[in-house]
Amino acid sequence: MWLISAWLVLSSVCLHIATADNENCFNGLKELQVLSLRNAFQDSRHIISNLTKAFTHSSFESLQELRLDDNDFGVIGRDLFLFDGGKRSVVERISLRNCSLTYIQKGTFKTELMPELNYIDLSMNRIEEITDEQGFLSALDSFGNQLSINLTGNPFNCNCDLELFRTWLNDTKVHIVDKHSIDMSQG
Repeated sequence: MWLISAWLVLSSVCLHIATADNENCFNGLKELQVLSLRNAFQDSRHIISNLTKAFTHSSFESLQELRLDDNDFGVIGRDLFLFDGGKRSVVERISLRNCSLTYIQKGTFKTELMPELNYIDLSMNRIEEITDEQGFLSALDSFGNQLSINLTGNPFNCNCDLELFRTWLNDTKVHIVDKHSIDMSQG
């Protein structure tokens, strides 16, 4: 573990956040600007609820970047980024690269709670489709052209349900990183 200036790097350390500890896990880090938990959890799929509770009880008043790359989450809940009980956050960048994500719940990224968010990395996951039912696309659109999102390396399943996503990719004001390299030919 390193604490450099306002950075906390807890990467590749096999963290375990027990239910009893989750409310105090990140207390006292008001000045923290970057939190890296890359490949930090041994049993990632079962840690997400405790991590959500830990973030909800944290006081990340200065957190600008959150790196959760290389954890096997599968699905992240819509409350994961409700820092400090759901107060407005100054988070600008969230990276969930290679987290085995298959689904993003509606309401995961909220403009009203993360008005400074300008980059989301969802690359190299297992997302096969993004449908209108998820409300994910309209949530991203609410950020407008301030937001960039990386969706490359996901195995999008080419079917009729993906047509809305294709239309959105062409019409949105959100900057899509390497838009033309997004492969929708599988399926």
